[in-house]
Amino acid sequence: MKKVLTIISINKVTDMKRYAFYMLVMAVAAVAACQKESAVYNAQEPAQKTYTYTVKASIDDVKSDYAADGKFSWSAGDAISVLFHNGDVNKFFTLTTTADGTASASFTGEIETGYVIGASNTSKIWAFYPASDNHAYTVGANDNRPYFYTPSVIDLSGGKFSANIPMYDVLDAEGNFTFKNMTCAYKFTIQNLDVSKIQVDIENGVSYGLSGLTTMSSNYLRYSDPTPEQKKISYICDVTAKTAVFYVSCRWSSTSFKPTITIRDYSTGYIIKTLTASKGTALGCGEVKRLTISAPGMGSPFVSTLGIDWYGSDASIVSVDGDAAGVKVIKAKADAEYLYIMFGVKKSLLLYREASYPRSNNIQLYFNSSSPGHFCYLYRNGVAQINDASASALSASQIVELEKDDSVFCELKVPRTYSSEISATGSAGVKVCVFYDFWVDNEWGEHSDWGKYVYSPEVTVTLP
Repeated sequence: MKKVLTIISINKVTDMKRYAFYMLVMAVAAVAACQKESAVYNAQEPAQKTYTYTVKASIDDVKSDYAADGKFSWSAGDAISVLFHNGDVNKFFTLTTTADGTASASFTGEIETGYVIGASNTSKIWAFYPASDNHAYTVGANDNRPYFYTPSVIDLSGGKFSANIPMYDVLDAEGNFTFKNMTCAYKFTIQNLDVSKIQVDIENGVSYGLSGLTTMSSNYLRYSDPTPEQKKISYICDVTAKTAVFYVSCRWSSTSFKPTITIRDYSTGYIIKTLTASKGTALGCGEVKRLTISAPGMGSPFVSTLGIDWYGSDASIVSVDGDAAGVKVIKAKADAEYLYIMFGVKKSLLLYREASYPRSNNIQLYFNSSSPGHFCYLYRNGVAQINDASASALSASQIVELEKDDSVFCELKVPRTYSSEISATGSAGVKVCVFYDFWVDNEWGEHSDWGKYVYSPEVTVTLP
């Protein structure tokens, strides 16, 4: 029995060892298998966030860029917006072409995964030119037509020129687009320019918009019921051979365009020329009216409300340019009744523009080096505005704060009866003094540091 038992015991030990060995092998295999699966899993590509979509676009007797022969062509970098949806979310995506000088071109763009082409409720495929991230589509609104967006500032400088006349197409199923005009347009050619870059600000004088988001009718943009800001649009243009060109699009088939046009030197903001149309005009869809304007000169900080061409060739205007101490320029002219003064001060010099200060930045006039005393302030409650503390001293005035030029410009109309120094015939020296650390608070307490001031140079003006 013992012998048998011993043999049995040995066999059990051997079986247990074999079992343990098999278990070890299986465990190693399982670990290896897990490691292999893990390695394969980690090597998988991440989920794609976008996919590429390409479509062809041509024209149907459309004018959007105008060569000498009037023919349309796409330019490299032109972009269109195409409507896609993801569930109930509708969104325009931008597609761009590399073709140049062709009437038909392929447009390609990246579309977010999950978006499919067409509107979510009608499946209609809308496309707009030029492209914008602000084109919009709202289910059920505007008879299920999209909204077209025109920027309030269009920068055509740096090789970005385009006519940008709005076009559209709509398809029931995927296919090639054939674009059609939605507006009329005016081609402006500004000639005889003496600056290298201009900004042209346009404001419509009738109740149709030029920029912002507008509704679409069956085949045109309405531009109706605009806000005051939607009646404005600006163009930034390079000047080549003293000439700049841009197109303004607007509502067609109505007297829709009666603009006020202000041409500025882009670098300073100075006004080179301003014009206002005497009446509105009407064009058909796709029609283009060509307008040419001559605008020489370097411009002026503002259009004088006093009727004086401060930067013109009037010999009776005497000027001295300063800027060393803070007063940039002073000019003066006189007639039988008034002395006219224009001066510019560095905007960075004026420390007090707080809305809580009823008056700030004191100005004093000097005639023949004799001060008439307290005259006026340049700011009222933080806004550039003449605040005449001497009441009868000012008959008319304006003040303009320029953003691009570190300047605040002011013009004054002073009755010659104001001071004996300017009431007699002959001549007088004129200068201004700016006390820039000077303000009056709401309690009408005066706060000033009389040691902080700058004088302009003195100009001599003839007194007829």
